[in-house]
Amino acid sequence: MQVGSDGQTSCASCHFHAGADNRSKNQISPGLLRINADGTVNPDTVFNIGGAPNYQLKPGDFPFHKLSNPNDPNTVVSDRNDVSSSQGVSNTKFVDVIPGSAQDKVKTEPDPVFNVGGTNVRRVQPRNTPTVIDSVFNFRNFWDGRAQNIFNGVNPFGLRDPNASVVKAEKPNQLKFVKIRLNNSSLASQALGPPLSSFELSADGRTFQEIGDKFGRIDNKKSLSTLPLDNLDNLDNLADTLVGPLLNSVEELTGNLAQIGNTKSISTLLKNVLSLRGTKLPRVLGQKLSRLRPLGKQVVHPQDSVLGADSRYPQPGLKDKTYDQLIKDAFKPEWWKSNQLIQVDAEGRRTFVNSADNSSQTDEYTLLEYNFSLFFGLAIQLYESTLIANDTPFDRFLEGNTRALTKQQQLGKDLFQGKALCIGCHVGIRINSCFSEQRG
Repeated sequence: MQVGSDGQTSCASCHFHAGADNRSKNQISPGLLRINADGTVNPDTVFNIGGAPNYQLKPGDFPFHKLSNPNDPNTVVSDRNDVSSSQGVSNTKFVDVIPGSAQDKVKTEPDPVFNVGGTNVRRVQPRNTPTVIDSVFNFRNFWDGRAQNIFNGVNPFGLRDPNASVVKAEKPNQLKFVKIRLNNSSLASQALGPPLSSFELSADGRTFQEIGDKFGRIDNKKSLSTLPLDNLDNLDNLADTLVGPLLNSVEELTGNLAQIGNTKSISTLLKNVLSLRGTKLPRVLGQKLSRLRPLGKQVVHPQDSVLGADSRYPQPGLKDKTYDQLIKDAFKPEWWKSNQLIQVDAEGRRTFVNSADNSSQTDEYTLLEYNFSLFFGLAIQLYESTLIANDTPFDRFLEGNTRALTKQQQLGKDLFQGKALCIGCHVGIRINSCFSEQRG
């Protein structure tokens, strides 16, 4: 739930019910993907179903393509290009991550399509959300297949993006850009789309490095004014991790601290410091000051087969774990351990540097932050690889249990495999011709 810019929306928001989405309100997207006959885009922003966003779907709304005679395709009663899909986030512009907060700092932007009386509502994706059950077998993912079978560690486009590269530490003080090519990893490719989508999870303009900043350390050039002081309880061990290093770095803040004066209040001290516009974190504060607790908004059952031992039940989240630690436990040091930073300037040029330059025209990321898309994609893929339906009534029927399917279900199966010709595309035990074993 902490991936989304709103601090609430996550992958499972749309893939919670049997891997798919069973919500029924504000689930209509108009024909935003409509194109003309010559291939030019011509988005349709009219809501034919319900007449407006935030509509509560009803059984009578289906099907969207209606025939007076189901056996005659020429008897069209109505044909609507709306899509029953999944609501995501409202239209916002990304400003910055807020260290220690699941919610990003954003600016609300007027939404010309998804609004009710001028008030923005959550946007709805223009394609339906498919189930993630058995999706690990798909050669490609997404309805249009853009999530490539080969994972490049950066985005969904695999080999189609020749410039995609991550960074590897040959030595802690020696970085280099490298290209990775992982076969049969379309779920990892797919996982990198939604976190940056301004419809699904993200404010417009966010990067994966900034998501990594949100889950891990605070970069030393982040403005102090972004620290979340409205609720100091959110900062674990605040006095030790923030105030101590701050006061230990008094020589770096002499000019600013002189304006503060004596105070016994940590809150007042920090708010005074942070009110000094443009103040940068001193180098000593490049350590991990505030973190998001893994699964910090979810209660983990103590008997969970994987995470039970780390549960804080009945409190949410995991105990004695950070996202940094989880990444370091799972990946070799050359992908996250380095003394150098990756600097990105306003033109997108990337340079390896030994320290931040404190310029507002550049951003610096640790190796762990910079490669966060690699870690995120592979972690999601490994989890979704466990979501396999291998004990369904259909599986039992194929194994010889003739009572596993009812008579009516068996008639449907015969129709599916016979006259209806569904099996032309939906073949094999997974009932899908897009699986890797048939394409790879």
